[in-house]
Amino acid sequence: MAKKNLPAILAYFLIAWLLINLIASPNYALTATKTTQVNVSVGDLVPPTAPILIAPENGAYINTNQPDFIFLASTDDNSGIAKYQLFLNGQLYLDNIISSLSTITVTAPSELNQGKHAWYVKAFDNTGNFSFSSTWDFTIDTEPPFIIITEIEETPNLNLSSIDLMTIPPGTTIITHSHRPSFFGRGEPGATIQINLQDKKSYQFITKVGKDGSFVIIPDQNIANDTYEVTIISFDKAGNTTLLPSFTLIVQAAPKFIFSLCWLIVLLLLIIITILSYLYYRERKRNQKYIQTNRQREKDYSWVYCRKTIYLT
Repeated sequence: MAKKNLPAILAYFLIAWLLINLIASPNYALTATKTTQVNVSVGDLVPPTAPILIAPENGAYINTNQPDFIFLASTDDNSGIAKYQLFLNGQLYLDNIISSLSTITVTAPSELNQGKHAWYVKAFDNTGNFSFSSTWDFTIDTEPPFIIITEIEETPNLNLSSIDLMTIPPGTTIITHSHRPSFFGRGEPGATIQINLQDKKSYQFITKVGKDGSFVIIPDQNIANDTYEVTIISFDKAGNTTLLPSFTLIVQAAPKFIFSLCWLIVLLLLIIITILSYLYYRERKRNQKYIQTNRQREKDYSWVYCRKTIYLT
């Protein structure tokens, strides 16, 4: 029985010995507690500020296939900026963009396709936090706009085209009998059409091509009869320009009488004077006739009276 309880007895004495030593040496326990240090490091959880896009501007039309992407740098007060990434049309386009400048410019390394593109920038700090800029879109258009004049007032079925310069041979002349000849044509939707008429007097008329690709320009003032050199220019949104070869326009319109208010007053006065003169003439004739009638009556009366007197005598 004593042998069976021997392990328990030994364990009891061991625990008792440890407790006696701890109670007998309090300074040791306190010293150990004082020299124990716990080091806890808190990581950078704050992302950098978002990059701010500058160019190409949102909704811009540009006429280069290799644009410069410009944006304002991010800031990070904790761990600093590590790099930037540029995304184009939702895909990573340029990685590891590193710059200490406040304004960062990155040129496209290869030519981009014509049409619309979307871009944004992603910034990383040195602990892996990141932020996104806003997303902007731009349109690349390097092709010049076209111009086709299909009709000028009384001259339909024209085909003066910048696409085929053979349609405008040297010496092309068009005659109009209108002081405000209308120009009909086609062009790139949204482009600006400018028509210049040059001679002793100069005229300039501007309009925009509609969404259906057609345009019409009707002068807002009369064009003097003369022979003009006509130049037509088209500007698209991206800044591309097309100049249609010049041709001659001869204006031979019939003169128009401008009936001003002054002339109207003069005419009314003439009418009034004519009516008053006629009424005065009629009244004068009536008075003369009345006087003549009275004189004749007086004569007749005197004659009758004389005859009576002679007869009585």
